[in-house]
Amino acid sequence: METGSHIKSLLQFQLASDNSAARFLPYCLSTLNSECLLPSSHRTKWTTRINSLLHSKEPSARWAGLCLAHKSSMLSQSLMIECAQSWLSVIIPMFTKNEATPTMKAVLRLLSAIFITATDITEFHRQVCVPNVVKVTSAILPFADVHLDPELKIIAMETLTRLIRLYPTAHRVASTQLMNFTLHYLNGSPTTQGNVEVVNKAAELYATLPLTGGKVGGVNLWRKSLEETLVFAWDAFLALRTTFPAQERQPQSPPPGTDPQLHIQLNVDRLSCAVAIFNHLLCAPMQRPVQLPIGSLIKLSTALLSVTSNDKIDGFFDPFIRVLEVATTPVIHLFGCDFLINLAQKFPAKLDPHTSRILTILLFQLEQAPHLNLQSHLLKTIVTLLSTSYLLDSSILVTRIGQLALQTVAKVVITSTRDKTAEGTSSSVKNGKKKTYNFEGDEVFKTSGQIVCPTREHEEVLLASIDVLEHLLPSPSLSLAMHSAIARVIISISLSLPRMSASTISQDSSFIHQLKSKIQKAALIIGQGTTSVMSKSLPFILEEALCSDDVEINRQLETLVHPRLPPLVRALPQLEALSLFKAEESREEAGILSAIAVDSRMEAPTPLQAEDVSMVDSIPQMALNMAIGSKALFPDVSPPQPDTQSSSSPLVQPQSAQTTQAPPIGPFIPSTVSAEKKNDSPAIPAHAESKNMPAASYPTEGEDDEEMPGINIDSDSEIDED
Repeated sequence: METGSHIKSLLQFQLASDNSAARFLPYCLSTLNSECLLPSSHRTKWTTRINSLLHSKEPSARWAGLCLAHKSSMLSQSLMIECAQSWLSVIIPMFTKNEATPTMKAVLRLLSAIFITATDITEFHRQVCVPNVVKVTSAILPFADVHLDPELKIIAMETLTRLIRLYPTAHRVASTQLMNFTLHYLNGSPTTQGNVEVVNKAAELYATLPLTGGKVGGVNLWRKSLEETLVFAWDAFLALRTTFPAQERQPQSPPPGTDPQLHIQLNVDRLSCAVAIFNHLLCAPMQRPVQLPIGSLIKLSTALLSVTSNDKIDGFFDPFIRVLEVATTPVIHLFGCDFLINLAQKFPAKLDPHTSRILTILLFQLEQAPHLNLQSHLLKTIVTLLSTSYLLDSSILVTRIGQLALQTVAKVVITSTRDKTAEGTSSSVKNGKKKTYNFEGDEVFKTSGQIVCPTREHEEVLLASIDVLEHLLPSPSLSLAMHSAIARVIISISLSLPRMSASTISQDSSFIHQLKSKIQKAALIIGQGTTSVMSKSLPFILEEALCSDDVEINRQLETLVHPRLPPLVRALPQLEALSLFKAEESREEAGILSAIAVDSRMEAPTPLQAEDVSMVDSIPQMALNMAIGSKALFPDVSPPQPDTQSSSSPLVQPQSAQTTQAPPIGPFIPSTVSAEKKNDSPAIPAHAESKNMPAASYPTEGEDDEEMPGINIDSDSEIDED
């Protein structure tokens, strides 16, 4: 095929007129490639047609010409170098004309392509870019300041940020104009809160302005900008705490005659702008190393996170201002979380001396039961600190974090069990002489069931809590009881989720897949164990992980089953201290589970595994009773009493082979009892079990309510010899 034949056909048919150029522009852009713009006789006609479209009186034709010029610049650098000067002389005056918004967006994209794609060519950089880049910046600033479209403002700020980073010294003469332009959007607004994207782009542009000072002056300008932002943030923060005791500095009272509501709204917006500036200043590119005032930044972050609504100053204060300032407390916490997350991600090693104190503040705020949005931000901040800092040495702090996160995660099991219990009791309640029944498929039409995560905020809190537990499991400071409680809850959820409906978890049907992935990752960490301790929950975790479609989970599973290292030449590792049943748990673990309101009478999601229950603990006790000559093999069972400690019962409890109801949620151990004993034993309620003895059955109708006779060991059953 002849070179340039495709653009020849485009010029003859699709681009023959101005109207057809705008109509068939998508086809032209989709079919163009770099081979079409190779040097040929038709390329000159192509550039001539683009220039004619740029000078057209039709707005649609000018827009089509700009789009074709941008596409041609990206595909052919030589064509762009050849036509850049003529295109700049046409598009720079467009900023002073009343052009349509799509046309100006195309102008900004074409300018970025011209000044960015050919920086490696020295002559083009010296003759075209440097003389025109300041003209372009001076034309963009008043245009972006006057235009009201936020999307166009964002594109203009992005273009200015790229130009300053590539040509910093050329913008030194326009640094004052650029500073005034950015501060116009970063000074806050008392009436309407600024667009978040516009504020972020303005903060990014503000963070690049120190580059205009050069190698030596840029460091001083960056330090000056950071110090000014610190003062700006403290002033905005203290202006929101005039009715609270002073912490670091004395708050300034608002000017006389100022509306308190507008004044507080202005300072809230200013504080959000200060946080956005910090986030971009801390990652701004600098040509030389700079000294970071980490102490001042930590002091500001802890001040934002430690505010409460209970303190107040002595003396008289305006109650209306007090109410407005109390209402801003959760917003200040959100700003503190965002600021601390960015600070920890960019400088992880700098926060290690302050991690314990910051985590204590975050735990205190979580214990105050904040709203869900703030709770998710606090949990994400804890996850960031745990992932970017060294392991904590405080067992008390780690236990408190685990207990708060476990309380949220355990709701998945608690909610599903309460719904199952409610369904079971509803079928046995009689309405007069009629009895109601539950049928298969009724859960599809049932709308009164409790959902684990009814809103998006609940989903974020649950996922963040699982992340917290995942980062706490490898910690050596985590107590054995807390580690066992976390492992039991995670394994129970891992076994329960495949048997639960997506509608019982969340209204979003795709959320259950995210939850399964998070739970399986945490369960794999539990099942891996260590080099000296082997996890006895690994078989249950592998059974569920084999059905996962997650690539990361499959990779970890492959590494776990087929390690790439030779085996250690030593004895088998010991089993971990993980209590899978009630008889194995300690008092401390029982207290942890009771604190998170986990009920021991929760049933498994499926009754099909009710028979697979171990009696390993029961058989030795029976043999012991026979050896000491007890009166009966089974203890007397009193009538069922109301359980006053149901909320403090552990998650998983042992069940005998006589039990026919569903086993508790948790790993199941295969039964060692024959099927004959299972069939001969009637069912009993779960609360009638003894802790160390197998459960006895209640007498059914038609059976004698007599006590089983005891065995007299002293009697001689053998025949006396003559």
